[in-house]
Amino acid sequence: MDFIKGFSAEQYAVALESWGWLDLAGKKPVRATLFGHVFLASDDGFWLLDPIEGTLTRRWDDVEHLQTGLADPEVQQELLTDLAAEALRRGLTPGPDEILDFIQPPVLGGPIDPENLEPTDFVVGVNLAGQIHAQTTHLAGTQ
Repeated sequence: MDFIKGFSAEQYAVALESWGWLDLAGKKPVRATLFGHVFLASDDGFWLLDPIEGTLTRRWDDVEHLQTGLADPEVQQELLTDLAAEALRRGLTPGPDEILDFIQPPVLGGPIDPENLEPTDFVVGVNLAGQIHAQTTHLAGTQ
């Protein structure tokens, strides 16, 4: 089962508009997971935008390290492949332009559980996650 999807350049651009509070300059989206984690390529390697945690981290030096990393059980756990497999077994199958998304985002107290998932348009899900994380980050910084 493939947990990696591709989207158009326009879809990535609109999905990532709300993530401007992170440094996306010089990083080109190349693929995404079923949960909307976006892999970005740059001159210094590959980055992972995590829409669930609201983080952007440089993870791999090159495509070979990325491919090796994706085979690592710890990375697969981080990318929620087991949860995606369970959701697919339950019939939650995202369409070509969709990802699996949390009905109530974990950052807002939602459980990381198949019962809290639904297929969502990739652009809408990732863009909304960026908005939520921008707001919660701003609130956390003002307290």
